[in-house]
Amino acid sequence: MYAEKICSPTISTSPCNKAWAFEMVPDAELEGFEEKRVTVGDVAECRTKCRDEQIFTCRSANYFPVNGSCSLSSIDRHSSPSTNLFHHSPGTIYLESTCMDEPAGLCDFKSVRGRILKTVDSVFQGISSTAQCQTLCLTASPYRCHSYDYGETGEGVCRLSHHTAATLSHVRQPFLEIETATMHQITACYNVSVTCKDDGMVARVRTTKMFSGKIYTKSRPHSCIVDVKNKMEFELNVGYNDVNCDVERSEDGQFVTDVILQHHDRIVTSTDIGLQVRCRYDMANTTLHQGMEMGLEMNNMAYAEDTLVGAPNVSMRITDQSGGDISSAKVGDPLALRFEILDKRSPYEIFVRELVAMDGLDTSEILLIDSLGCPTDSSIMQSMTTVGSAKILQANFDAFKFPSSPLVQFRALVTPCMPRCDPVRCEDRGTFFSSLGRRKRDVPEEGMEDVQMANKKTNNNGSDPVSVVVANAVHIVDSFQLEGEDSLPDSSASCVFDSVHTLAVCVVLSVFLVCQCVLLMLCAS
Repeated sequence: MYAEKICSPTISTSPCNKAWAFEMVPDAELEGFEEKRVTVGDVAECRTKCRDEQIFTCRSANYFPVNGSCSLSSIDRHSSPSTNLFHHSPGTIYLESTCMDEPAGLCDFKSVRGRILKTVDSVFQGISSTAQCQTLCLTASPYRCHSYDYGETGEGVCRLSHHTAATLSHVRQPFLEIETATMHQITACYNVSVTCKDDGMVARVRTTKMFSGKIYTKSRPHSCIVDVKNKMEFELNVGYNDVNCDVERSEDGQFVTDVILQHHDRIVTSTDIGLQVRCRYDMANTTLHQGMEMGLEMNNMAYAEDTLVGAPNVSMRITDQSGGDISSAKVGDPLALRFEILDKRSPYEIFVRELVAMDGLDTSEILLIDSLGCPTDSSIMQSMTTVGSAKILQANFDAFKFPSSPLVQFRALVTPCMPRCDPVRCEDRGTFFSSLGRRKRDVPEEGMEDVQMANKKTNNNGSDPVSVVVANAVHIVDSFQLEGEDSLPDSSASCVFDSVHTLAVCVVLSVFLVCQCVLLMLCAS
């Protein structure tokens, strides 16, 4: 690992109270979102230009020694919408500022299992819980902490680091691979402020990661909505008398609406956030509450779909990723769609394609596995893999729902093969893999030139196979918990802000999914 301590030059007019002002990565470049390009004498002057920038927040810079060019950017490796923008660039010097103030209202962490960092910035002993370790990461460090692990190197040991996987792509083997270990890294932090006006409310959001998606009111997801594209600050105006937004009004002059931050264009996932916004017009102080609890639950009863296709009987179940039946789950929980030939002595194997998720209103649908058998977006539904044999196929996914309906329906086309089903070759974001086996090593792009032709030949063993449509549905109910209800998020997980204005605003993040399973069966031959 390369490291260099940089002392901030005295000519800079911007104070910095961090342990270090910049991180420098030689022979690397972060592309995109350039706000300004200036000519400088050396790398130190490029750093100073970034720190003293007044028009926009400079989070990083690329210095090109060949021509003395300094490119200032409004994003860094943490806020970049894609890890592919940071790449090897011989001769270029990448500079990343640590001095800016980030939104501190609410941070979402993602657990990464099976690995921890070899080297960290701080180690604390005698820490009583994971929550206390996370609090240290957010508040007690003299640098921008982005990841932590707790209890992995000793009882009560909390380790903090300014690194995540996004900032370690240039480092060789930065992790210790331990099957039972878990590290936690920040995905994004949000700061939500609400302005109550005479004719409506405005919810303003600042985030640490470039956001693309939608912000909308839960009751009117199609009419009271703003599409956001690659922004770190955005807002939603909700008019009190706007029928498209449907703001609820109580007798005491309180206005309430539920707001959703949705990352995916079509469906609600575990990365999305639910906010309840209130404005009350009286002389009380203004209080803003924020929580991070996603209340989207799914209760899945036992269900399976049996379909007769010639000789084999095929079932489709929703299970955990080990194949066990589940009775309940939350949005974001690891689940799986499992397709299985029930007759173990059957000579057939199976191949799955055209997997579709639909809402209960038949107004929205999303294609998860295409007609070739390849996932359309592996972040939503992963590729089909065999479980023991090609008689059992499984696709892992994180539980999700549609914003406009409590029902999620799955439908897929299952094709039996004789004597075997050949895997189809797929590509997703530059990675090439097989849809019926382990992910293979990346192959050159030219190796995909014959993929489409090869896929056309896949599973055509002499005669056209007979296909069957299998279906399954999950009933999903979501709800927000209001202030004063019996079950509220733990105050330790909430952020509270006070104001002297004559309004009261409460934002509680919770979305609860209760799922009851309905078995649907469609047969086609």
